Amino acid sequence: MLELATVLVVHAAGLSPEWKDVAPIIASQCATCHSPGGEAPFRLDRASDFAARRTFSAAVIEQDLMPPWLPGQDGIPIHGRGPLSSKDKDTLLAWLNAGAPHPKGAAVRPDVVTSSDDAATFALEEGFDIPAESEITLHAHAHNVRTFAIPLVNDEPLFVRGLRWVTPLNNAIHGVAVSADPTGQAEVADELESPAGYHMSGDVGSVPSGSMGMLGVGARAFTLPEGFGFRVPVGSAIVTEVAYRPVGRELPLTGSLELELAHPEDELRPLESVMIMKPWMKLAAGERRKEVAELIIPFDIEVVAMTPRGDHYLRSMSLEAIGLEGERRLLVSYPDWDPHWASTELLVEPLVLQAGTRLELELNVDNSDDNPRNLKYPAEDLTLGRFTGVDGIMLHAAAVNPDEEEDFQLWQQMRRR
Repeated sequence: MLELATVLVVHAAGLSPEWKDVAPIIASQCATCHSPGGEAPFRLDRASDFAARRTFSAAVIEQDLMPPWLPGQDGIPIHGRGPLSSKDKDTLLAWLNAGAPHPKGAAVRPDVVTSSDDAATFALEEGFDIPAESEITLHAHAHNVRTFAIPLVNDEPLFVRGLRWVTPLNNAIHGVAVSADPTGQAEVADELESPAGYHMSGDVGSVPSGSMGMLGVGARAFTLPEGFGFRVPVGSAIVTEVAYRPVGRELPLTGSLELELAHPEDELRPLESVMIMKPWMKLAAGERRKEVAELIIPFDIEVVAMTPRGDHYLRSMSLEAIGLEGERRLLVSYPDWDPHWASTELLVEPLVLQAGTRLELELNVDNSDDNPRNLKYPAEDLTLGRFTGVDGIMLHAAAVNPDEEEDFQLWQQMRRR
């Protein structure tokens, strides 16, 4: 409160913040995307960029449109940039409204995650071009996704501690979902279709899409907490589902995935992906409604991350945990869902859920013309998630009791069949 009071006193006295006051905010909250090679269409890593766009920048900051942040503020603490604090918002607005004063050549270096020394790099097969415009596919609506199967040829299980996506096309790619497929189905699909990759997205058999996480806009890398890892079974392929957005001209889709591998001597607890989803949904044209899905956890588990999944007709969703005494706790909410900003959320502290905890997922879906993200106008009848489910949240969690790890894994496998 003292820092905020100081800012308000300075503003009241007519003293605008200086470049040194706003530079750390811009480096952490803006320049990650608004810099050369970033996802945004223009730069904001230089003070002159902000000065040239100060009216626009002030408007989107005032309306809390930037920086984008999907989760609501009422759930459990999550790592990440998050929305601007009141202090940072006031400081930026005061600086912009004063004309964005700055010394000549002032700029910031964006906060970026660098490669790990233990990372193994896998480049996507080249040959697929991002089309100039959205295309119609077997899904009967615009479906801007290309999936690639990267064979590992691993003769023993691996553990992955972190992921990083690297591409020169950040402004044309808004999400990369990663999973490990030991069944060979993804490799067959990749081989049968040309050019590189294949057009289908979603789960591969019983392997959930994004079960090793989603790398989204402004969140191209993450590292799991110490002591946890994603297990990659023997003979797996890494399935990399790339969601792109056409930019008006064809672009060769290029990129690479870095996997931070654990050392053989590391003792890691394997993470399973606990899916709470609506497995089947029919929506008539113009229909809006609430859907609820529930799941009772049969083991004590420790949750370290969450990955949301949702299509364009989803307007909002939330996930609550109901304890053994009926007490309710909001885990996460997405009050204004937008699939273009989806990414894996790492918890600030791992969360233990007791056996018998009931998870309740609430979805608000909207297949009307009033939904600005509806891919069909006028709206049409939809049948969704016929086999695997579309909307929901995955909890990346480990069994608390090491003796229950195999049972926990088997329970998850049985649920997916």
